[in-house]
Amino acid sequence: MKRKDQISGAFWLLVAAIIIWQSLELKIGSYRSPGSGYIPLAVGIGMGIVSLIIILRATLFIHAVPTVTIGTPAAALKKLGIVVAGIFLYAVLFNPLGFTLSTFLFLVLLFKSVEPQRWPTAILWAGGATFLAYLLFCITLQCELPRGFWGI
Repeated sequence: MKRKDQISGAFWLLVAAIIIWQSLELKIGSYRSPGSGYIPLAVGIGMGIVSLIIILRATLFIHAVPTVTIGTPAAALKKLGIVVAGIFLYAVLFNPLGFTLSTFLFLVLLFKSVEPQRWPTAILWAGGATFLAYLLFCITLQCELPRGFWGI
């Protein structure tokens, strides 16, 4: 595992270096007036930092990192299938039901199926996350998202 982390960290560090190099070919701009290379430069720097952390962690720490299992392969595939089907349904129902209702239903599905929660907990968390997403996208950023046939 240690060697694989070092190799993958080095690969992503190389990718980050290429992104940084190419973003410097574009106009960077300033904080107040960013150019086309501003975001790629920030992404490249972020990727580089994370890659270095992975390499250093794999090199300096001797202890093996415990692996996390999500159950049997059949259970994992079932959860994956539910998530993929949920994303597909979310995309299909996004315009007809609107942002708020489709997001709420999608999150309830995830909270009930992937890591099963009790109904009140699932509804509360889905409602809270949907409300925060609504505040962020519709109120703060003023994005025009579908309202659905109920107008919400």
